[in-house]
Amino acid sequence: MQTNRLAEKIINSLNESGLNIPDQCIDIIIPILDQEIKMADNWFVYVDELKAECEVIIGGVAGYYGLTFEDIIRKTRKREIVQARQLAMYLCRKLTNTWIKDIGKIFNKHHTTVIHAIKTVKDLKSIKDVYINDEIIEKIEENIKKVTKND
Repeated sequence: MQTNRLAEKIINSLNESGLNIPDQCIDIIIPILDQEIKMADNWFVYVDELKAECEVIIGGVAGYYGLTFEDIIRKTRKREIVQARQLAMYLCRKLTNTWIKDIGKIFNKHHTTVIHAIKTVKDLKSIKDVYINDEIIEKIEENIKKVTKND
């Protein structure tokens, strides 16, 4: 359905509900509704694309550590899963350059958890942790790029 038709349908529904909108107002309202509908459509496309990109990243991190996608997403405090999740959040931020709040939604976590995850990964990288370090991150990034190149 075209956005202009959808805007008109919204106006008609409002009129049918008893709210009689004058014609001169309709001429002003329809372009505004039209623009808002287009923005909403773009937002949903953006969120779908972001989610797909992050799912590939999560899969790449999970595969490297011998975990499943579900392991990374599920609620647990097991160290190996928490660190893998933190790395996945870090890579989602690094590779998609998206808002922290949106990454939090993908992982079903508060945005402050994502901020903490990014800081933790940076800290672990700086001390060359055996579980998270530059070499491991580069390997995972290479694997992710191979997967996305084949799509």
